[in-house]
Amino acid sequence: MTTGFIEFLMGPRITIADLKAYERRSLITKEQFQSTLKNIDIILKWAHEYDEVKTSEKLIYSLAEKKPQKKIACINAETGEIICYS
Repeated sequence: MTTGFIEFLMGPRITIADLKAYERRSLITKEQFQSTLKNIDIILKWAHEYDEVKTSEKLIYSLAEKKPQKKIACINAETGEIICYS
């Protein structure tokens, strides 16, 4: 713990055959994804960055719901539900 070296590591045992047999699938349908995108608005605003020597500004994109204009925290990958900050 004092040297920073990894002394022991455990993880799941997955073979190459298991990885090849893994079936990838989308969690939500394209229709759910499209309806979620219709409810999202992109907000562009200036942000100040304070440095020891100077102050600068940069443009920041953020996502928000269209109707109540709440900032989006995340989107549920299984349902497509928009989860906002309270």
